[in-house]
Amino acid sequence: MKKFRYLIFNYFVLISKKISFFKLIFEKIRNILNIYKRKLNYNLDSQFNRIYHYHVPKSGGTTLNMTIYKSHGYIFDKNNLHNNFSEQASNLVSRSIKINNKVFLDHNKFLINRGHFYYAWSHYPYHEIFPHSDSFTVTTIRNPVNRVVSLYKHSLNLTNDSTDKHQKELFSLKSDNILDFVTKLPVHHRYGSLYFYSKKLDINEAFENLKTISEIVLDFDFDSIKSTFFERFSINLEFERENISEISYEPTKDEIIVLKNLLEKEIELYLKIKKFVYEKQ
Repeated sequence: MKKFRYLIFNYFVLISKKISFFKLIFEKIRNILNIYKRKLNYNLDSQFNRIYHYHVPKSGGTTLNMTIYKSHGYIFDKNNLHNNFSEQASNLVSRSIKINNKVFLDHNKFLINRGHFYYAWSHYPYHEIFPHSDSFTVTTIRNPVNRVVSLYKHSLNLTNDSTDKHQKELFSLKSDNILDFVTKLPVHHRYGSLYFYSKKLDINEAFENLKTISEIVLDFDFDSIKSTFFERFSINLEFERENISEISYEPTKDEIIVLKNLLEKEIELYLKIKKFVYEKQ
């Protein structure tokens, strides 16, 4: 009888331990989910709680990102720029870095759309990202011809050992001729800012979407936003051009004429948004 009671007692002790273990695991999972669901409010000023950067590739966005990170004390590995933001991050799953108790985030659509950041950026197009109304938004727009020339020079630097799917895609299009390269580009690369702000490549839709952005930086004119960031958010930005290609290639006059024809729709958007920005100033 004693042996039986002893067995029963041990059985309940074992069950109790298992329940405690699973309860602990459940609590940890619940805490993580609560963190991911929670909107972070940094109260940057009376209107905005966070900053989101719609990063159009090859338009100066890396300079903006690195300047903002550095202004908060983050130190970059200059020899490995592409690994700085996420692969050296403190949390590889969430693609986040915490600097002075502020969450800096990149390419985590789930957390971005839930407002779980102080500063965030991504290459996701406008129709995939829905920042909260209390998010200050910024984007960089570049002359489309200069943008594709930059993209072309970037492709010439690529090697076959890249693990990034976008870099692999560009490597597969590598060419000795820029016109051949641009002609083969998929729409999201060829029409950079136009596709970014209109999946249908509709100039008016893209223009209306761009008008909702808090600040638009044109052609690396970062001085235009320095006072805004300092006066509104007490962020002192000292810009230094980053990620400059070492390739000295420049298209010929004839190639520029063809490129303008290939990029006609995006150039029309660029001219509209350029006029809009200058009239706002």
